[in-house]
Amino acid sequence: MYMRIREITPFLHASLYHYPRFESFEDIQSCGIHEWGVLSKDTVKQIMLVREKSRISVSESALPILGNECRKHTEPHSGSTRFTTDASELLTSPGEKLELVVSDVEVRVSSEEANVPRNPTPVSLRSTIFSPRKQDSLFWSMYIAKHGVGEFFEIGSKYMNKEIEEKSKIMEFMKTNRPLLKSMKITSDKGQEIMGDLMTNKKTELTVVCAFALFYQVRIWVVSEDSRTYFEFLPHNSDDNTPVYVIHRSKPKRSEPLCSDARNEVEASPPNVDGLRTSALGSYTRFTTVSYTVDTHVLEETLIRIRDDMFRLESPTFHMKGISNYKITDLEKIIKILGITRPPEITKWKKNDMYNTIRLHCMTAWLDR
Repeated sequence: MYMRIREITPFLHASLYHYPRFESFEDIQSCGIHEWGVLSKDTVKQIMLVREKSRISVSESALPILGNECRKHTEPHSGSTRFTTDASELLTSPGEKLELVVSDVEVRVSSEEANVPRNPTPVSLRSTIFSPRKQDSLFWSMYIAKHGVGEFFEIGSKYMNKEIEEKSKIMEFMKTNRPLLKSMKITSDKGQEIMGDLMTNKKTELTVVCAFALFYQVRIWVVSEDSRTYFEFLPHNSDDNTPVYVIHRSKPKRSEPLCSDARNEVEASPPNVDGLRTSALGSYTRFTTVSYTVDTHVLEETLIRIRDDMFRLESPTFHMKGISNYKITDLEKIIKILGITRPPEITKWKKNDMYNTIRLHCMTAWLDR
């Protein structure tokens, strides 16, 4: 079952918050939203994903606030039901034709199969990946993990002010908790460097994430699915009960020029300040810059999969420990996890070959471009 909500006005949170089904904005997004477009107090664009057999479609017209009285009745001879009550009925009734009626706008649900038996089992919630779509996507991913999607959208147009405000709080926390930094083996010079990078860089670097883990008192996992590696940033005195924020790192595909002549010209031209290579024909290609998304509903199975099926790196500066810290069996296990195949120029794996191959794999995966 796929639900596509193309336009909802006004703000979704204000529309649905007062219903018992949704006690908070996080409850709404936990129902299966996996990709968000533009959301403001006037317009919401998003895609909701629910795994069932039925297809749900929503009319193009604007949906007003769900403030009218709910009404429910059965249409004779059609077997359909009209309601505006609990959304769980909508998601667990694939065998019926359902209509959500609000004022003059209807949300229609129809089954592709004529006789699909009613399934009383509730739809299981799945982890939700949210993309903030901001320049500093790493910062906003951690902010959303802490404060929630609802508070992120309530910022309105003052994202820059909120970013400076939040980073200032983290910097003040580090200034007043220097003994805490020393206990985590963060030297005074390193602390100053982190605070400087935090306030001056346009994009948050991985070396700064440890400050967020300290300030929020959570474990932060930054995951690269493609390379099967991840970083773990820990707060002071963390244990298995400490909450975990899961941030996903990805490298989007770059845009290609419009024609082969333009491609040759683009590849030969230097990049401009925005990281673009342009040609006289007006076509361009963008470097593969990294972006970050946040899992706003982290499941235990997600943590187990990351911990068991991926290789945890030591730090953004030194991805691995020294070679003397690994046995050959350890390196063989890491190679298997990462899915690395032996290069053709290496006839037989040696310890140095395995270590250098793993290290190169990790360094390449976490390059900024």
